[in-house]
Amino acid sequence: MNKFDIPLGFSAVARADTCSSTTPPPLVILIGWYASTLRQLRKYEDLHRLVNPSATLVTLTLPKEVVFGSPLSLDSGVNSQVAILDALSLAIKSDARLSHSSVTIHAFSNGAVFLTRHLNYPCEFFDTYPHIRYLKENLKNIIYDSSPVYPSISLGARALAIGTGYTKEPNSLLELLVMKPALLTTVAVKHVLRYAFGEGVEEGNNFATFWNDMTHGVINDSCRELYLYSDTDHLTPVDRLDELIHTRKGKGLNVTSVRFKGTGHVRHMLEKRDVYEGAVISFLLENKRMSKL
Repeated sequence: MNKFDIPLGFSAVARADTCSSTTPPPLVILIGWYASTLRQLRKYEDLHRLVNPSATLVTLTLPKEVVFGSPLSLDSGVNSQVAILDALSLAIKSDARLSHSSVTIHAFSNGAVFLTRHLNYPCEFFDTYPHIRYLKENLKNIIYDSSPVYPSISLGARALAIGTGYTKEPNSLLELLVMKPALLTTVAVKHVLRYAFGEGVEEGNNFATFWNDMTHGVINDSCRELYLYSDTDHLTPVDRLDELIHTRKGKGLNVTSVRFKGTGHVRHMLEKRDVYEGAVISFLLENKRMSKL
């Protein structure tokens, strides 16, 4: 487990003592935003523990090293998604019961990109990650906080520049691009961002492909979705999320949404805590009620 501490901020599995030795504990996966920290995600862990005291919690963050890899090589970022899947596989292998657990994913901003896009993949993808296959099959709840993001490459480039905030002299092409946001409009930024949005599609179409999958994809027939977003989010135009939510509801999927007024990107809980906690708790309790029917 320690091998993932540095690149992923992979927290130790937290298992409640009240969990039966034979009953599969609920599994909650929190995956933070780019450059988030475990400390920032603790309050969300506490919220899930309040609803599911017996749950196993696995928390992942996205430090700069995960997105960009070594500052000496632009290509080293390609391993970030594989590392995330490996970290999840490791957590699942630690307790055989987890392969039969009901799963909740709480994903923030671009963290959702690195995980949920894989859940729309065809079944043969999971031959490489058999312990991840059950995520697709057993996923009961997915919470999108300030996500999906980046409907255009310009917003993706802006986010990388804002999130990195380098102030020193660059020692790599990537650092130079981040320090000079005007350069983040060419093939170079597409080269970086394609790791998140997927390879195997024509360059420049990654964003459209990802958003199409998020709008029309179905992970499984029983997964419920909660979207928490803002009318002033600078990284996700509200009209695009409104359209996505409307389309998914029209497909008969179980979709709930809360549109905050004036809150910042991944700051909904900080700025409107009562509303945020109420929405998440209500969403999770409804799933527990339905699972008992």
